[in-house]
Amino acid sequence: MERHQENLQGSLHQLVRALDLSDDRLEGVLRYLSQDELWRGFETTLSQQQMQVYDLSPQTLRLDSTSVSGDWSVSEGGLFQYGVSKDHRPDLPQLKLMLASLDPLGMPVASEIVAGNRADDRLYIPAIERVR
Repeated sequence: MERHQENLQGSLHQLVRALDLSDDRLEGVLRYLSQDELWRGFETTLSQQQMQVYDLSPQTLRLDSTSVSGDWSVSEGGLFQYGVSKDHRPDLPQLKLMLASLDPLGMPVASEIVAGNRADDRLYIPAIERVR
């Protein structure tokens, strides 16, 4: 956990204590960042601090979605929901992640995290629009 804490401190440029990484605090952060406008602002700011600019001339963009399941609480309208599980665990709530990356580098360009009961097919067009 210490290495992750150092990485997070370096990314955020501020002190992060072990207490800041408790389940309750992380749940609050996830709830805050689940609002699209707030997430986009956070992602943009974080990316500007972490990415270097290269003249790549990309030809191919790859889009891939996945689900992440766990032992989380489900709340109406929340991020963690029951849905079709790629992990074959319909008994666990999940979230879905769509990642757009440059091929062949595998460099992430944009990501979207949505409720676990959302269908994958409706995640592609918004991801393409964000990349453009």
